[in-house]
Amino acid sequence: ARMTKASLVPPVTRKYEVIEKYLIVADEEEVQRKMRVALPDDYSEKLLSQKNGTENLEIPEVKDYQRRKVPGDEVLEQEVYGIDPYTHNLLRDIMPADVSLSSADKHTFIEELLLNTLNKQVRDFTGSGNTPMVYPLKPVIEEIQKSAEESGDRRTAKMCLGMLKAMRSRPEHNYVAYRKGLGVVCNKKGGFGMDDFVIEFFGEVYPSWRWYEKQDGIKHIQNNSEDQAPEFYNIMLERPKGDRDGYDLVFVDAMHKANYASRICHSCNPNCEAKVTAVDGQYQIGVYTVRPIAEGEEITFDYNSVTESKEEHEASVCLCGSQVCRGSYLNFSGEGAFEKVLMEFHGVLDRHSLLLQACEANTVSQQDLIDLGRAGLGTCLLAGLPGWLVAYTAQLVRFIFFERQKLPNEIFKHNMEEKRQFFTDINMDSERNDAEVQAEGVLNSRLQHLTHTLDKVGNYF
Repeated sequence: ARMTKASLVPPVTRKYEVIEKYLIVADEEEVQRKMRVALPDDYSEKLLSQKNGTENLEIPEVKDYQRRKVPGDEVLEQEVYGIDPYTHNLLRDIMPADVSLSSADKHTFIEELLLNTLNKQVRDFTGSGNTPMVYPLKPVIEEIQKSAEESGDRRTAKMCLGMLKAMRSRPEHNYVAYRKGLGVVCNKKGGFGMDDFVIEFFGEVYPSWRWYEKQDGIKHIQNNSEDQAPEFYNIMLERPKGDRDGYDLVFVDAMHKANYASRICHSCNPNCEAKVTAVDGQYQIGVYTVRPIAEGEEITFDYNSVTESKEEHEASVCLCGSQVCRGSYLNFSGEGAFEKVLMEFHGVLDRHSLLLQACEANTVSQQDLIDLGRAGLGTCLLAGLPGWLVAYTAQLVRFIFFERQKLPNEIFKHNMEEKRQFFTDINMDSERNDAEVQAEGVLNSRLQHLTHTLDKVGNYF
């Protein structure tokens, strides 16, 4: 499941209501087909192979129905605040040297104790109508100090006193947290355990082609409107590649119909994950914990959103406050290194050549079916398409896997050239591993784009 960034005009706009009235009637039968679980005939064997590491294809994770966490009792929707990587470093710098703290202790203090106390203090802003955009960290550290003194934790109290003294001596620095908006916080005594179900992501479901048709209509309105469009996050549900009927995509839009899952904020070091699971014969996006969550801790997951705009990437500052924060809640995929194999081996003439070959054959070979199956593409996406189009899709899939082999080396060379400008000590094994991960991300992105296109084109057959 991946969050997808979209700008939507306010629903009060008359023109927008007209667009919605026309587009909201998504093809219910198509949606149900894409959401329906089709377990592989050899599901048990595939599951065992996956656990043993010999099966690479994703298979549906089957779950029993579970009750979502109850708002007000187990979770709270409230205003939440966070800190950027710069503030995280400022806080580490003012921690007194005479208090014996490891690097891990410092990060734990910031990510757990400080952020939890911060969001407890700002809770009363919820619904007040006068929520500030920034909030000073001084009263947060003062509360931690007071609590530490009362509990006899002298080390934490001493550290807080040292930090407060350093803050007073460095007035030029801005020790503040920033408002993130409405978020979700654990409110259960004792917290949540690991692999605990929190909630399913709820919204209106669109086939890929219908979703993009709607976006085109909205963009047309935005181009002719003075209204400033708010930013909104939707989520993409990906059918697992190991489903018997194959891979596909739908979009879940929480603009008009939603639950508190759509208010869960991003983190680069989240305590939850949003994953596609099979429940009662249908796919759903479930939010599950990946580690224990303490009472008062904000519930987060990694949005896995991608942008090709460097400006948008730099403007999307992340406020998760973790030591591994990427600095932006959007991943940037616009580097030229990601396109190098594509430009060299799959230009316009190459694509036209493959298309002509597929049209001339106009049949689907056994090798085509094998290669399509390797990518997880099956009847859910390909049913009803003419033979030449399925054959052309197989040609594209072959290039995608060819690119996957070539790309890690290109990304590695690019990353090394960039980092050598700033660093002398570079972990080569880590860089090669990162290049493999990034190349796998490009493969998944290519399959997504291919699926979008086939969904659009398939609507005409």
